[in-house]
Amino acid sequence: MYRQRKEAMTKCDEEMDRCRFILDKLNATPTNTDEISTLKAEIAELK
Repeated sequence: MYRQRKEAMTKCDEEMDRCRFILDKLNATPTNTDEISTLKAEIAELK
């Protein structure tokens, strides 16, 4: 169970990084990227 949860969280982190890369390429506003950072921090807390 722990291994599956860890793998799922790792996959989620990878997807968030991909999204951040795309937003950077699209010149996303700081408000959007701040929200992503907040969500990423919340995900880290769940680990």
